[in-house]
Amino acid sequence: MKNKLKVRNLSLDLVKVIAMFMVLALHINLNNNLPKSLALTLNYSFACIAIPLFFMVSGYILANKKLNMNYSKRKIGGILRFIIITTTIYVIGSFLYDLIVIGHLNLDCYNKFGTYTQWFIQKGGMWQYWYFASMIIIYLISPILDKLIHSDKLLLFLSIAVGISFIFFILNCYYHFEEHHIKQTYRLWYWIMYFLLGGYIHQHKELFHKINWKIAFLACLLYSLFQYIGPKDMGDEYYYGSILCMLYAICVFSACINTKINPNNTVIPKLSSLFLPVYAMHPILYSTLELFRPEFNINGNFVYFITLFVSVMLIILICDIIIKLPYADRIFKI
Repeated sequence: MKNKLKVRNLSLDLVKVIAMFMVLALHINLNNNLPKSLALTLNYSFACIAIPLFFMVSGYILANKKLNMNYSKRKIGGILRFIIITTTIYVIGSFLYDLIVIGHLNLDCYNKFGTYTQWFIQKGGMWQYWYFASMIIIYLISPILDKLIHSDKLLLFLSIAVGISFIFFILNCYYHFEEHHIKQTYRLWYWIMYFLLGGYIHQHKELFHKINWKIAFLACLLYSLFQYIGPKDMGDEYYYGSILCMLYAICVFSACINTKINPNNTVIPKLSSLFLPVYAMHPILYSTLELFRPEFNINGNFVYFITLFVSVMLIILICDIIIKLPYADRIFKI
């Protein structure tokens, strides 16, 4: 009897690659003082669905699995192992930086060792790990989510999640509610909604099979216009509950799923395998690259595009080198 080989879903790899580039586009200028420009404004609109796409991929994948607490414990254990190892490397690197670059040890160790816990509330040196904190919570309730995804009332539960998310979007528009009161880790109404959305697309592929890249591009333009005319002092992460943001995420995700990719393609799975190291290290790498970036006293749009392109290429190249180091493949595995 011949063993059936598991075929890799390159379409999901494509979603991860796009989300990875979107994360870089969102965060690449955190340490920059670039002037406000059209390019910067459009970029935040284009890249805002990075995190929703990650949760949709998780929902899509887990919809094909039978979830239980043993599975959840294994995934949570893998996440915590990864976080402890990489955070320890970061803390050691911080002390070495103080010793070699500054010339003396910073006695304020709280900010360094606090990194072990602050990531859970999007603070500290590894603030980007808040996403893993949210995923831990998702895995803790995954047996419940599994029942919802495989329920004949999935559309009802999804509609309720959409309605709740939309209410918080309205609260954000008028009162900046989440910005003032709720850390991104705990905005579970969004993460559960996008998780269920990914599961719904998996269960009902026939409803989304006509969505292509032209439709996704139109959805991007429509959403960008919507965010442009929306509240000027509201960050892109507070738009997750808007219907147009959901529509944009659905269109991009579906376009990826419907894209026919040559099974011999090696570029997409290669880039997809770099997602975890890129996500884990991009703030540190970009901060380091900032030390060598010359000052541009020219048009902000040009500065933005040059900075973005060069930084993204360098970060991906560095991560590709790091992942080839001994034992690195074990570290960057959840």
